[in-house]
Amino acid sequence: MYITVKFSGAMPRSTSKTKPVSLRLSTEVRERVKKLGEDTGLIQAQLYDLILRAGCRAIAEEDDQISIPLKFQIVKK
Repeated sequence: MYITVKFSGAMPRSTSKTKPVSLRLSTEVRERVKKLGEDTGLIQAQLYDLILRAGCRAIAEEDDQISIPLKFQIVKK
């Protein structure tokens, strides 16, 4: 499955924010998101939000059936 995420550069203003969440992430994930932030100029919170939204959308499109491991592919147009 391919998911195309259109990105405007920031989280939409209509997105209500929740209280902070504490997550334990692997070193690999933290390093990758940090590098993506440096490369794109986005703050890490925005990147985590985009990644989690894409994952939730992918799961929803499969009628909430999860196939582990999840695989994503970024499609460039």
